[in-house]
Amino acid sequence: MKKYLDKITPQVGEQWRTDEIYLKIRGERKYLFAMLDSETRFWFAKMVATHKGNDDVEPMFEKAKEVAGKVLGQLTSDGASNFAHAHKKQYAARNYLHKDSEHIRHVHMAGDINNNQIESFHGNTVQHRKWYGG
Repeated sequence: MKKYLDKITPQVGEQWRTDEIYLKIRGERKYLFAMLDSETRFWFAKMVATHKGNDDVEPMFEKAKEVAGKVLGQLTSDGASNFAHAHKKQYAARNYLHKDSEHIRHVHMAGDINNNQIESFHGNTVQHRKWYGG
């Protein structure tokens, strides 16, 4: 099934979201980073890391681009520097004829610019782990 699913390119929008959530995995503090499409809520990529703001998330950004088969138009994240670095490395235009992908990094839980969609997604992840004893 994995081989079949790996061949499918999802039909996703131009606006993606990324964030991290703190989890305890086997008693150890870890962060689950995820990236999803705003329109379809398709989960492109994920990674588990030990540190929140300084672990390299570029492989996750690269995987999302590979899975989607394109570069996003707009990314929404929090102000973490690792998101800004990975966005610049993976989604910046390679020549002056192409438009750069926009990165919105100043978000609030309430207001016109927020990341509530992925925050809700992470909330469901935590509930699932609690329910199934993860």
